[in-house]
Amino acid sequence: MRWVPPAAGRFTDDFGPRIAPLPGASTYHRGVDIAPPIPGQTGRPVVAVSSGVVAANLFSPVRGWWVVVKHDDGSSTRYQHLAAHAAVSTGQRVVTGQRLGEMGATGVARGVHLHFETYNPGVSWVSSTSATDPEPFMAVRGVNLRTDIALVGNALWTADGLPTPEPVTTLPTPLTPEDDMPYMSPDDVKAVFSAYLGEPCSDYDAVNMAIDAQTSSWSLKDIRTKVQRRPANDYAVKTLFWNMLGRKATEDDLAERVGQPIVDIITAIKAGDEYLARAKG
Repeated sequence: MRWVPPAAGRFTDDFGPRIAPLPGASTYHRGVDIAPPIPGQTGRPVVAVSSGVVAANLFSPVRGWWVVVKHDDGSSTRYQHLAAHAAVSTGQRVVTGQRLGEMGATGVARGVHLHFETYNPGVSWVSSTSATDPEPFMAVRGVNLRTDIALVGNALWTADGLPTPEPVTTLPTPLTPEDDMPYMSPDDVKAVFSAYLGEPCSDYDAVNMAIDAQTSSWSLKDIRTKVQRRPANDYAVKTLFWNMLGRKATEDDLAERVGQPIVDIITAIKAGDEYLARAKG
C-alpha cells in the first residue's frame, strides 16, 4: 500500500490535551490540523491518504462536512471541516491520493483547515475517543506529517496526490486569526516570516515568538505586524520587488529601501505607478 499526506499546507495543531480555542471545540484534540499555505486560502484539495472504501460521508454541527475512509490494511482515517459535501460517496472505492474534497471551515472552526484523524486496524472510527495520534500512525507508513506537507509558496496536488510547486507572484492578503488551534505554532511563525520579511526564520525566533504568541494571545495578524516593522535587509527588498512588481530590484532600489521597515516598503511599492499599472494589467 502507498501512503501520502492528506493535504498540502502548514501543520498548525497536534494531537493531545489543549485549552478549547473557541466555544464548542474539544479540550482534547483527537487529530492534527493542517492549514493552507496561505491562511484563509480556499480551494485546497484534501485527498485519501491510501486506498480503501468510503465508510461515511456526513455533516455535523461540530465536525462540519466530514468523510471516513476504511483502508485496505483495516485502519481508518477521518477528514473534517470540508468546504462542502465530499466528492465521493459512501461505499465508493478510492485510490491513494484521490480527491475527497477541499479544506473548509464548516462546523466548529475558526478558519480554513483540515482536521485529520487516524484509527488503528480493527478499531472503530465511530467515536473520536478511539482515534490515535496521526503522526506516529503515518510515520510507520512512510509519511512525516510535519515535513511532507510543507511546501515552498503555493502548491496544488497532482492526480496521484504528490505536490507540485507553483511560483508565488504576489504577497498573500492580510492574515487573520484562523484554525481551532490552542497556540501559534513555530511553523506558522516561519510562514509569516517567509511571506512578509522575505527571509527564513530561525528555529530560535520561531519557537520564542510562538511562546510569546501563546502567553500573550497574539494572532497571526499580530505576528505579521511585528515582522513588518522589522528593517528590511538586501534579500527582503529583492523578494518584495520580485513578488510585488515581477522584476529584480535595481541597485538604486536597494540603496533606497534597505533598512526601511517592511511595512513602509510595501506601502511605497503599492502607491507607485509601476505597481498600479501591473495591478490594472
